[in-house]
Amino acid sequence: MLVIITTVSLYAPVAVSARSDNQATKLDLEIVSAADMATIIIDDLDEGFIRHGTPQYWWEAPVGYRKHMFWTYVYGDTIDNWAEWRPDLPQCGSYQVSVFIPSQYATTQSAKYDVYHRDGVQVVVVSQIDYSDEWVSLGTYNFDAGTEGYVRLTDATGEEFATGRQIGFDAVRWELQEPCLVKIYLPLVMKTTASI
Repeated sequence: MLVIITTVSLYAPVAVSARSDNQATKLDLEIVSAADMATIIIDDLDEGFIRHGTPQYWWEAPVGYRKHMFWTYVYGDTIDNWAEWRPDLPQCGSYQVSVFIPSQYATTQSAKYDVYHRDGVQVVVVSQIDYSDEWVSLGTYNFDAGTEGYVRLTDATGEEFATGRQIGFDAVRWELQEPCLVKIYLPLVMKTTASI
């Protein structure tokens, strides 16, 4: 039995079978590079964005990613309003997570993003006032496929309400950096010659 593999995909489980009549079996499997994988963006008007808290303390503005964002005032150490971005990731792997900081209504110096990933939770503090209509990386983390991983942001920045600072809630992006490896197991091919 002989198995010839001409190309292998690293991104999908593969079952391999070989012919039993000693004819060569050829497998052609597509190679997909990480660069070809889709980037996942959850914007504040998308289904994966969920707002919580007191409705009258949420405001909207026609700025930011896709010309829309939500914002609220900072609230010291008390959580009143918060939001989550929950993607449906197509596969497990290492993803760079970035947030879009709009040019207005994002004046906090201490936005605390909680990144929930396969290995736990990482809190990343971003001074939103230092950015204007740009993506800011929160780091690279391991995620499983599906909806278990997410990003959470609250109005509890540690800055008092009296400062009048605002915290912006816009888009979050997951970019695949390295996929999980898929192992392919092939039957052992042995050739023996025996004479009697």
